[in-house]
Amino acid sequence: MIKLKRMISFFFVTLLLLSFMTSTALTATAEGTQERRVVRLAYPIQKYLSEVDESGNYYGYSTDYVEKVAEFADWEIEYITYPDLSLNDQITKAMEMVETGEADLLGSTLFYEGLQEKFIYPEKNYGLVYTTLDALDSNTAINEATFMQQKPLRIAILKTAKMRNDELFSFVNSSGLECEYIYCDTVDEQLTALENQSADVLLKVSLTWLPGLKEIASFAPRPFYFVSGHGNEELMAELDEAIDKINRTDPYFESRLQNKYFTNTLSDFALSKDESTYVTNQKEISVLVCPQHAPFSFVNKDGQLCGIAISVLDEIGKAAGVQFRYQLQDESQPLSEQIASGQYTVIIGPPKSNEFAKSNHLITSQEFLENDLTMFINKSAADKPKSECVLAVNEEFPDTATGEYGEVVYFKDIEECMNAVNKGLADFGYANRYTVDFYNSQNVYPSLNYLNLTGYGCEMGFYFLQNVDDNLISIVNKYIRSMPTKDVQNYLSVALSEGANNGIEKILRDNPFLVAAILVVFLLLSVLVIVLLAYNRTNKKRNEKLQQAYAAKSDFLSRMSHDMRTPMNGIIGLTGLLLDRKNLPPDAAADLAKIDESAEYLLSLINDTLDMNKIESKKVALNSEPTDLQSFFSQTISMVTVSAQQKNIKLHTSCNHTVLPSVLLDCLRVQQIFMNVISNAIKFTPSGGTVEIHCNGAVVKDTRVQVTVTVKDTGIGISKEFLPKIFEPFEQENNTKVANYDGTGLGLAIVKNLVELMDGRITVESEVDKGTCFTINLAFPVADEKIVQTEAINTPKNLEGKRILLCEDHPLNRQIATRLLEREGVLVEYAENGQAAVDAFSQSEPMHFDAILMDIRMPVMDGLTATKVIRALKRSDAKAIPIIAMTANAFDEDVQKSKDAGMNAHLAKPIQPKLMYQTLFDFIYGRKEAEKDESK
Repeated sequence: MIKLKRMISFFFVTLLLLSFMTSTALTATAEGTQERRVVRLAYPIQKYLSEVDESGNYYGYSTDYVEKVAEFADWEIEYITYPDLSLNDQITKAMEMVETGEADLLGSTLFYEGLQEKFIYPEKNYGLVYTTLDALDSNTAINEATFMQQKPLRIAILKTAKMRNDELFSFVNSSGLECEYIYCDTVDEQLTALENQSADVLLKVSLTWLPGLKEIASFAPRPFYFVSGHGNEELMAELDEAIDKINRTDPYFESRLQNKYFTNTLSDFALSKDESTYVTNQKEISVLVCPQHAPFSFVNKDGQLCGIAISVLDEIGKAAGVQFRYQLQDESQPLSEQIASGQYTVIIGPPKSNEFAKSNHLITSQEFLENDLTMFINKSAADKPKSECVLAVNEEFPDTATGEYGEVVYFKDIEECMNAVNKGLADFGYANRYTVDFYNSQNVYPSLNYLNLTGYGCEMGFYFLQNVDDNLISIVNKYIRSMPTKDVQNYLSVALSEGANNGIEKILRDNPFLVAAILVVFLLLSVLVIVLLAYNRTNKKRNEKLQQAYAAKSDFLSRMSHDMRTPMNGIIGLTGLLLDRKNLPPDAAADLAKIDESAEYLLSLINDTLDMNKIESKKVALNSEPTDLQSFFSQTISMVTVSAQQKNIKLHTSCNHTVLPSVLLDCLRVQQIFMNVISNAIKFTPSGGTVEIHCNGAVVKDTRVQVTVTVKDTGIGISKEFLPKIFEPFEQENNTKVANYDGTGLGLAIVKNLVELMDGRITVESEVDKGTCFTINLAFPVADEKIVQTEAINTPKNLEGKRILLCEDHPLNRQIATRLLEREGVLVEYAENGQAAVDAFSQSEPMHFDAILMDIRMPVMDGLTATKVIRALKRSDAKAIPIIAMTANAFDEDVQKSKDAGMNAHLAKPIQPKLMYQTLFDFIYGRKEAEKDESK
């Protein structure tokens, strides 16, 4: 055992020495490297130019370009965003910061003489913006070839876009167009004019992307720049030098960014009226598949039809609602005869070939993938003159020039060609790069070398018979045009992976010394691992059992949260409705009150148990927000005033501090701490007793506010023996004085954990029959923004006549919510799932609904997805209507998911009527006030 320990110690000491030597070398390298210039980029959020995703990643045309500039200039980019401002205000703020020197750069800026006084323009631009004419993508009657023939061409233009309109008028005069102008106030009006066919095209700029449109003309190009404030001439010189290097080393970088961010996507894929009619009348489309063209079309080892072309055509079928029926080529019959039979509408597999299309009377689609040709060469023929070489050729697609070779030998497919060259039956062969990669991963060709022939391209698309309906070709081309490149690459990766059957054998044959070295290292590591496993086996088994038990408990409690709250909503909701009825028999009212009290107690048990589970699982995250402390404490104390009065307990409060700044705190969790301690004080204090609450606050070093809260009561007190256990889970003092006080024994354990999570401290002093005093110390960061202090509103204003869309799949929960809402005069319409909610909203008139109450877990479509769909609708009220989650999903992460989906608020079940009324009132009337302000 001693020798074993020494061996393990030697192993780890060696690793530590190696890591120390590596870190020392890296440190020395770092010290010799010049620090990068930090460039602060003002970053207004603009669609496809400069955006931020949900994970905080920056992307867009300007973003990708400035990051490439940073590579050449050795810059570190620091992004300055303005998430709480409108777009116009963001741009104004960004320009102000660059002018005053608070930011260094601003992108997407056109040249104006007035701006030249404020900013430095570099010599080099980083893109051109065009004025464009765009039509609906579904309008097949007008395109870039026919728009000049429209008499008149009706153009929807913005009244306020003076420069853009002047460019249009100049273009019209020079081109001889006959035009009619439809003047609009907003972009939405322009789109409406296209949709109701009162306009043929609309006028916009190329950098403004609108879904569902196709560009038919562009003119009046204008460059746009990164600009800086005066005094940054050195920075501008570095920028010009970097852009010049980009243009020299990667001339197509700018055009790739244009294609990446400003071409159509699948979100624009929509069928025209004629195409929809075609799809409706077309039950099935027959497709002839040539399986010898991996990875584009082939049969895998399990006998399944695979390939990039199959995947693309399947996706086209799903998107357009077309059913494709695949039929494998009969290899016993010539392909040309099978095509000529007229049984098939589409042919897939072969690369795009004009000769093949012409000889078989076929029409080619737009290509969905391009790649280079690759030459595979027998190593023995590397220096052999071509005139003495044998060329291996695919017999059905002999497009390769064969005249310069001594002999040409034909084979049925590329795999046979590669086998022939590998065996020396031929010297050379050609194929597209992806086909060579596929068969090279599937087989071992030790005698082959490969040469990529850059500039000799091979395109992949589909073939159609000449008598095919034009609508089918239009649908396929439209989908290919809008298909993201990453989708094609994904299909390619999947197809290539289907061929990798003998990868291990290939590695073994091609790299025997590397494999031997790896095996030696693997054996040594295996011995070490086995020794360590044997040494730690007992501890590992015990830990595994503990982890499994803990994971099972966490999973069980998480799953049960929703299921327990759903019936609780029914019990508490129906009990509350019955208690509100007039003329209830006294006995029935008393029994219902007991049921209600028991249900609320059961709900508190559920909440405490789940809270404790989250704390033990380290899953509690604090969601801090700017808060006014005085208002916060006033609201917290007002929540316990009623219970103290009902028990005839005197409640004394005092706050010994001056006016404090706003702070950042998690209102829900901090309130949970204070409510738990104060409620306990009231609970364990007999009638006629006193509870005192003292709050002291002070600012520490202008960055934090130190808060001390003491809660002192004249209650039954705690024994000295039990006092050390008071913050432990499930601990309750066992004596006759507390026998009548129900509880889980989790409340103070939760308080203790939450206080420590906030880096605070809680202490307790107590004496039996004299009372208890809790002292809580917390510190909160000072918030940057000021909070307007508002009074708590206990009773909402009138909701009578407001129309609510209630989205709830559970019949009883729907009944309870409806009755609670109708009690306040609310008009209720309901949807039983998320899809029904989307349909009800989209089919209603704008502003028909005042708010939406949305459950989360529903069949067909869940509430989060339904909210995202509603927010994305092109309606004036889609983004403004209040959407409020009302769900049994009550965890913090559920609240965050609701907000991320676009919901305004989150109400947890069981329903609290007053809170529901107040929330509806706040958002409905807040929306009305916002609309009034906008109308002014």
